[in-house]
Amino acid sequence: MLKAVLKCILIVFVAIFYPRFGFATGNPPLSYLGIEHGLSNNTIRAIYQDRKGFIWFGTYDGLNRYDGYEFKVFRNRFNDTSSLVDNSIHAIQEDASGNVWIGTNTGLSIYQPATGKFTRLQFFPYAEKAARTLTTETKDLKRTVDGTMLIASLTDGLLVYRNKTAVQVPLVANGVSTANYSAACIRIDDKKRVWVFVVGRGLCLFNSNTLQLQLVNETLKASFRIFPDGDQLWVGTNNGIYTYDIGTNTYTRALNQYDPQLATDKVADFALDHQHRLWMVTKDNGVKVFDPATRQLTHLVADGRVNSLSNENFNTVFVDREGRVWLGSQRGGINLIDGQKSRFTTIAHDPLNSNSLVNGYVSAFYETNDGRIWIGSEFGGVSRWDRKQGTFTNFTNDPGKASSISNNFITSIAADHAGAVWIGTYWGGMNQYSQQTQSFRRYKCFNPLYNNAENKMVYQLCVDREGTLWVSTLQEGGIKGALYRFNKTTDRFEYFDNLSELFSLKEDRNGVLWGGNLTQLIKIDRINKQHTFYNIGKSVRSIVEDKAGNFWLGTEGGGLVSFDRVQGKITARYTTAEGLCNNAVLNMQEDGKENLWMSTFNGLSCFTLATKIFHNYYQGDGLQSNQFNPNSSLALRSGELLFGGIKGFNIFHPESISQTPHPSPVYLTGIMVDNQSVPYTDKMRVPYNKAVFSFNYVAPEYATPGKISYAYYLEGWDRGWNYAGDLRTANYTHLNEGSYVFRVKSTDVNGVWNKEEVMLRITVLPPWYRTWLAYLLYGCAIASLFYAWWWYRSRQTRLKYEVAIAHLDAENKKSELERERAEREKEQVLNERERTINENKLTFFTNISHEFRTPLTLIINPLKDVLGRQQEPPEKPDGELQTVYRNARRMLSLVDQLLLFRKAESGMDTIRPAKQDVYALANDIYLCFVQQAKAKKIHYEFDCPVQHPEVYADREKLGIILYNLLSNAVKYTPENGRIVLQVRESDNEVIFHVQDTGIGFDKETGDQLFEKFYRASGQAITAQKGFGIGLYLVKHLTAQHKGQISFESKPGEGTTFTLSLLKGFQHWGDEVLLDEGPVQPVLLEELALDDVTESTLETGESAGEPLEAVVTEKKSILLIDDDEQILQYLFGLFRNTYQVLLASDGEDGLSLAHKHLPDLVITDVQMQGMSGIDLCKKIKEEAALQHIPVILLTASTSAEVRLKGVEGGADDYITKPFDKDILVARVASLLKTRTVLQHYFFNAITLNHTDQKVSQEYKVFLERCIAIVESHLDDDNFNLKVLLAEIGMSRSNLFRKVKSVSGLSIKSFIRFIRLRKAAELFINTNYNVSETALRVGINDIKFFRAEFNKVFGMNPSDYIKKYRKTFGNQFVVKIKNEK
Repeated sequence: MLKAVLKCILIVFVAIFYPRFGFATGNPPLSYLGIEHGLSNNTIRAIYQDRKGFIWFGTYDGLNRYDGYEFKVFRNRFNDTSSLVDNSIHAIQEDASGNVWIGTNTGLSIYQPATGKFTRLQFFPYAEKAARTLTTETKDLKRTVDGTMLIASLTDGLLVYRNKTAVQVPLVANGVSTANYSAACIRIDDKKRVWVFVVGRGLCLFNSNTLQLQLVNETLKASFRIFPDGDQLWVGTNNGIYTYDIGTNTYTRALNQYDPQLATDKVADFALDHQHRLWMVTKDNGVKVFDPATRQLTHLVADGRVNSLSNENFNTVFVDREGRVWLGSQRGGINLIDGQKSRFTTIAHDPLNSNSLVNGYVSAFYETNDGRIWIGSEFGGVSRWDRKQGTFTNFTNDPGKASSISNNFITSIAADHAGAVWIGTYWGGMNQYSQQTQSFRRYKCFNPLYNNAENKMVYQLCVDREGTLWVSTLQEGGIKGALYRFNKTTDRFEYFDNLSELFSLKEDRNGVLWGGNLTQLIKIDRINKQHTFYNIGKSVRSIVEDKAGNFWLGTEGGGLVSFDRVQGKITARYTTAEGLCNNAVLNMQEDGKENLWMSTFNGLSCFTLATKIFHNYYQGDGLQSNQFNPNSSLALRSGELLFGGIKGFNIFHPESISQTPHPSPVYLTGIMVDNQSVPYTDKMRVPYNKAVFSFNYVAPEYATPGKISYAYYLEGWDRGWNYAGDLRTANYTHLNEGSYVFRVKSTDVNGVWNKEEVMLRITVLPPWYRTWLAYLLYGCAIASLFYAWWWYRSRQTRLKYEVAIAHLDAENKKSELERERAEREKEQVLNERERTINENKLTFFTNISHEFRTPLTLIINPLKDVLGRQQEPPEKPDGELQTVYRNARRMLSLVDQLLLFRKAESGMDTIRPAKQDVYALANDIYLCFVQQAKAKKIHYEFDCPVQHPEVYADREKLGIILYNLLSNAVKYTPENGRIVLQVRESDNEVIFHVQDTGIGFDKETGDQLFEKFYRASGQAITAQKGFGIGLYLVKHLTAQHKGQISFESKPGEGTTFTLSLLKGFQHWGDEVLLDEGPVQPVLLEELALDDVTESTLETGESAGEPLEAVVTEKKSILLIDDDEQILQYLFGLFRNTYQVLLASDGEDGLSLAHKHLPDLVITDVQMQGMSGIDLCKKIKEEAALQHIPVILLTASTSAEVRLKGVEGGADDYITKPFDKDILVARVASLLKTRTVLQHYFFNAITLNHTDQKVSQEYKVFLERCIAIVESHLDDDNFNLKVLLAEIGMSRSNLFRKVKSVSGLSIKSFIRFIRLRKAAELFINTNYNVSETALRVGINDIKFFRAEFNKVFGMNPSDYIKKYRKTFGNQFVVKIKNEK
């Protein structure tokens, strides 16, 4: 009987005073790791801790190494034999050399940390001499004491690896050996016996001497796992747990008497923790823990409560060297149970359990005499915890019940000397709890300073040594708080004094009452109310007097303060700089070993009063969280301390909180040299040019890794240790050659620096020019220098001369440098001057452009009035006044474009955004080009399906953008082309598309198209007039509208420009938005009018080529100019007097000259492509054209340009602006000279004397033609071919030349020469008419008589009578006057 009583007392004692894994208060503290933390897969099948303390996890998808901070994942890389062989892992084990062996679905991989690579295992099958690679599923791995590695293969059985050789072990059963079996599990007991479970056979024992596996029991054919425990084995199967008695060789069902479910549970793995408790993980029923000492079995499940499992299907369990239990689940990640975290027991609110804390936000504590604890919460009411019964009684406010607590926001709890429990609330005043009636009585605090208004916000309660209950209240609205005390006689709270915002109240051992407010410590005078105030500077949240009589203040933001009450001043302050976890000290409690425990907004601190050293604890140590609440701490009679936070409260014995005895050493986990990973080693040799290092290091810690600090030091480079906090990387660049030692150290979780360090010796090799070979060369060089010095002495005179020459060269070089410097300075001055000149030019052009506007206005408006009053004759539809008016308007538009470009350049063009009707604006711009498109027969469309899309934009600037895009489209689209202006609308934008079928651009053009002064290459492009600023303005104005402009183009197919503008006005930001934009800006009107007038001109009567069927006596004039208006003006000037041919460039003009042989050419000098001077040279160089007079028109007054024109053969040179009368007179004069040439021809033919002068060129040509024809008068074979051969010209050139000289065809020209010879014979000979006709080659007498009469105006017989014989030489042939 006595033994039973003692046993019960022992069980109770262990349950109370050994709380590390006592589950009486709920599940043990549990943390979770999964794929969201970096784990490669949430299914864990193997867990192992290596010699350095790293935890390895084998998953369905890769191998993971965990150091407490992060996971490093290893996976198979396709076709990489140095990577993991398979990602599905069953077992992990470390060999004696530190290599990690990994059993996978397709064999074994061996990881070598030194190289970071994986290798495969070769083994010798039983009774075979040839080795092969293990490629079968490897289920388990173990290492014996002597370093032998044991491998369990599901196909190849048991393999033994020793002395770098692996062999297959045969199974011996009933005297028969076989290698065909499946090994599933290997375990080694305390007596070094190796137990192997073989699937389908049973339990076996390995004999290391004979290298045989002996079958010892065949009762159980299948097992998940076996686990040695003394003289027995635990065996987990599909049908519960068995124990195998090694001595009797028998199985017995186990533990089902404690949990009937264990009879059917699928137990997957076992482990014994440091308290010798057996952990069992099941496939579908969670985790079960059996304590042999208490014979109790605890069942951990996944019920969603605090510290519950992630799921109930587990594969493996592992206990590390520090006693932590790691649970590997099926798809539920890793569950970690850390015994260190059980030092702080957390009591939290469990929403699934009615018997739990009323709310997780704990704000107040009080312990009654019977040991029950009152716990106040914010917004949840109050709980009474009976620890003996393990029950919670919760009290909350019931608005319909006056006996309920007045408010659920509890601020403070205390009991008076009579044992009555008083509870202060934040908005409900005071409450007294009646134990007899289990109800609350409400009390109010009335402030006489505010007409007895109630102070409802009670914050702090204090009962002094005399039993008086003091209550502090806070300000609410305009009513300040005050200090009250309870009058037992009147049974009400009485106003004491106007002391508001008292966050703390404390009576010291001398009976002095102290209070703390927002910035002060107050010594309260309870008799005279002459209080003493001490400035602290921060809110005083807690006041404690320790056993030695020291006075401590906990401040919010000012840390821990030591206050001298005698001197009335602060004597010491402790903050985070001294090791405090946070400067907001909210609560303080002293334990029995002269330690001061403080809760803060970031953890819990233990301050040792004797050493003034802090030890900090955080959520990782088992605290409810890092954040605690003010006014919520308590020291129990048992010596336990309570601190409340935002997730419940912690209760602990200060004596049980010991420091971690064995800190983890620090290790290097990665070395990078010149950004390349290198194998781990303790020595390194690195070339000088690759001396860039990066080191990664870590001290494995799995409870509170954030509390470990690191420091590193590179001897030979750093001046001292670099304290890096929790940073785990060190970097060095460009180390000099030499020897270095890299050292790393770390602290433990208590902040104490470990003595063990990791060291890496580094040798940075010198560059080649600082090696021993280099120094040998330097020695040779020095010897050579010594020899050179001797040689110098022997030839001193010569060297002096060379020195003088060198000095002279140096002086010359210096002079050269000075000259170069002067030239650079001069160039800088010139550049600056050129920049100033350019700026002055731009300013000048801007000013002169402004000045042009006034006279142009005075020209345009009167002309407009005149045109409005007077109509020109109908025969002049494009009258002179209209021409003047149109060109004045055009000049005004050019001035406006120049001003707009200048504003864009200077940044002075501001945007005035207003709400615009895009349809109306786009339609207006579209209409500006209707006439031009019609004139060029262009299919011109406006496509805007949405009638009123709206944007906020500057109407003038947006109109200029669309105007320039359409203007370019019309300009570069040929006749019968197509132009479309589209407007589309999306959710956020209004999009304009300007499409044409014009000439297009090359892809290489790109964004250069929007650069100022840029003009694309190509004859069709350069033939058009332009300055290269239109698209620049488009880009500039689009950017100002915060829009986008782009284009797509294909040469020969056309171009599409896309303009995108944002809807709404939000993108304008702080820009001032106008209510409505102007209807039509002036500048846009002027630009539009310019194009309207041009289109009107283009649709007017055009001059074409003369019809060959029309016979006229008018002379022909060829007009060439690339300005269409000038061309039309000249056409109007000459069309009534001459036949007019028109050409828009030099090439077309030259072609027309060849075709029509005009009587005169008028050409502009400055044209795209062939210039007027080049055209003149080509005309004068060709024999068929050189007789044609050429007049040059130019706007330049330069003498150099005039000289080039004269050198090119120009007959006249007229400067723009020209007087039309002078031009008409010059044309008439040159054509008269041409008539003189033809008269000379007729005189020469008819033998008339003439005083007319012609050029020697024409005279020689005429005489030669006459001579050739006369020499063949009697030649019947004479024809055009003979004439062409003798004169040396082509038929076309001869025709043009003859035509220009005589106005006749070649045939008529020859006939004239024959008739000329006939007239000469009539005068100088006695031949009759028939004889003369035959002699000049005309056989038809009748035809001869008719033609002679046409030329000489009389019959041949009459001509003979009049001019023959002696009087012949005195007369000339009279030319017949043609009508």
